[in-house]
Amino acid sequence: MKTIITFLFLFPSIVFSQNYKLAGTIHEYKNQKVYLLGLEGDRSVMIDSVKTSNYGQFTFELDPNTPKGIYRLGLENREYLDIIFNKENIDFSTHISDVFNKLAFNKSVENRVYLSYLQKRNYDQYRMELLQPVISYYPMNDKFFPVVLSEFSSIQDSLHYFTDKLIREYPNTFASTLIKIDERPLLNPMETQAEQQEYVKKYFFEGKDFSDTALIHTNILTSNVLNYLSFYQKRELTKDQMEAEFIKAVDVILPAMKKNRKIYEFVIDYLIGGFEQFGFNKVITHIASQTPVDEDCENEELKHRLETLKNLIPGNKAPEIEIGDIKLSKIKKKYTLVLFYASWCPHCNEIIPELQAFYTDFKPNVEVVSISIDTSKTEYKSYVNKVKMQWLNECDFKGWDTQAAIDYGVYVTPNMFLLDEEKKIVARPTSIIELLEFF
Repeated sequence: MKTIITFLFLFPSIVFSQNYKLAGTIHEYKNQKVYLLGLEGDRSVMIDSVKTSNYGQFTFELDPNTPKGIYRLGLENREYLDIIFNKENIDFSTHISDVFNKLAFNKSVENRVYLSYLQKRNYDQYRMELLQPVISYYPMNDKFFPVVLSEFSSIQDSLHYFTDKLIREYPNTFASTLIKIDERPLLNPMETQAEQQEYVKKYFFEGKDFSDTALIHTNILTSNVLNYLSFYQKRELTKDQMEAEFIKAVDVILPAMKKNRKIYEFVIDYLIGGFEQFGFNKVITHIASQTPVDEDCENEELKHRLETLKNLIPGNKAPEIEIGDIKLSKIKKKYTLVLFYASWCPHCNEIIPELQAFYTDFKPNVEVVSISIDTSKTEYKSYVNKVKMQWLNECDFKGWDTQAAIDYGVYVTPNMFLLDEEKKIVARPTSIIELLEFF
């Protein structure tokens, strides 16, 4: 009797510790690799890989502790499928000739729901996009115009009804959470494109719930952010005007994410990293100045990054630099330009020759301090010998861990800081043209 009781006591833990299966059949994709990747916004991390059978079959075992989210199945032809995992077994089939449109799930409520939404959304949005120019340019007094208008409204209403029905029928699924976040506001086809865009900008985040931490393990957050930013992007704008527009967008995006601290920090980190790639320092400064850094910040790296960015706001005293024979505070010039670069950086190779000409013209009033984040002495010396810099230049071969790079929050190169005589930050120019505005 004691043995039986012990077995019954242990049995629930045995059941609950079982792995989940992610199984698939990709027809005509035999004896080839399938890669399982985890998503964190735009980033993907390799988890596992398997080889398909002669019939294109494969199986991944997923630990019960595997986080809820979207996982990507990458194929050798660079195509991929995104799959929701939410504590259930998954089984699907498709054909290598068209992996998305021939996809069918034999097991997994989550993925059946989400796939049905994606397929209808893609088709209906495609049709509406085709009709919008016709509505914009077709003569309103022509008898065909009401037909086009009616068709657009019918497609939009059909998609809205279908989406609403899915959410009502499967309210507790992760798929429903993703669908709600992906939904767009309903458009008035009689409005101009500019009016429609303003309407979408105003109501884009209305009704969207960003409280589930599992959203970090998907690409839905980053796609929402990028979609929203795209409404503010116009080719005819100057860089300053573009930055002003993106600041407006950021001031809408971040409040929408505040319900969940981890998601809020994730989006801040994503925005800073993205704007840094394009040298939109005014937007980065705005984000840092508007974001309180307190003990509740769970991301220590982000906390440090925000504190550093706050210290680098124009008007603040620049951090001291001591590297090799260089000590920033000892430089006695009206201006000092601090440049972070690398021998392997293509944009650095473009800007340094321009900087040489600038330095020749303005040498009496400015000193340039360049700091390489190279780690290879051979590559560094070869580059320095080739470009023959006339200004102060140093490298300690610690890469991104160079103390000056840490103090100046440098994550990309080239990166420039213009300082005044008192070593206060004047500006963070991203080009020689921007730099020349101060001379």
